Amino acid sequence: QQMSSGIDQSKLVIVFITQRYMDKVAGRGPNGDKDNCLLEFNYAANKKGASKLIAIVMEDRCSNSNKWDGPIGFFLGTHLYYSFKKDSDLKQCAQDVAAEMKARLKQT
Repeated sequence: QQMSSGIDQSKLVIVFITQRYMDKVAGRGPNGDKDNCLLEFNYAANKKGASKLIAIVMEDRCSNSNKWDGPIGFFLGTHLYYSFKKDSDLKQCAQDVAAEMKARLKQT
């Protein structure tokens, strides 16, 4: 309930992409199709649409968005993403995401 309420009240949703997260969202985690990550991502994607989701890649192995599968590939595979794969990426990533948020919020 709290997660869906938070999504409902948000204008944008940031999605931090790791292989483990993609597996869980695709129902391949230990909780299968009852995983909270899967439920929350699907709710956010369906409620907000891909234009309101901002992807941040957290691992090198997730850098090729053509290899994203499951719901993440479906909703975000063709969209721009930001890189936060190394600690040294933090400042640039934060600046880029802040600018992207401002731009997207102006469109609403």
